[in-house]
Amino acid sequence: MRHQFLSLCAALLLAACSSSTPQAEPPAPPPADPPVAGTQVPTSATTTSDGATRFVSTTSATPADNAEPLEIGEAQLASSDTGEPSD
Repeated sequence: MRHQFLSLCAALLLAACSSSTPQAEPPAPPPADPPVAGTQVPTSATTTSDGATRFVSTTSATPADNAEPLEIGEAQLASSDTGEPSD
């Protein structure tokens, strides 16, 4: 009898914990910054000066001893004559 009572309590607890309302799906991750075709340069580095700065900062932070050759192909980094200088 005690075993049946414990089984019933466990079933009720599980039923109480579950929700009958559908849960919202987690938000989609931000879109990745795909590289320019045939290169390893992210698209943002060729379209905005901020993207170019991020790319150069990230690339230069990799120690030269551990770095692999970077395929840049014909990609050209973006620049701006009106943007604020970055630190």
